[in-house]
Amino acid sequence: MTAKPTNSTNNHKTFGGRIYACDFDTEHSKGNIINRIIADRRFDEQCRKNCENRERRF
Repeated sequence: MTAKPTNSTNNHKTFGGRIYACDFDTEHSKGNIINRIIADRRFDEQCRKNCENRERRF
């Protein structure tokens, strides 16, 4: 059994979002993508705040 190579540049502390096939469609507006990016960042921020609050309790 071989060990999996590790990549130290990956940051698994944030969600990052999902990628859909329509994200690659260059003929339509990107408004939906922008809204999803904003929502994903808000989710990451809320998770960060939850972690901070949890650490304060202990």
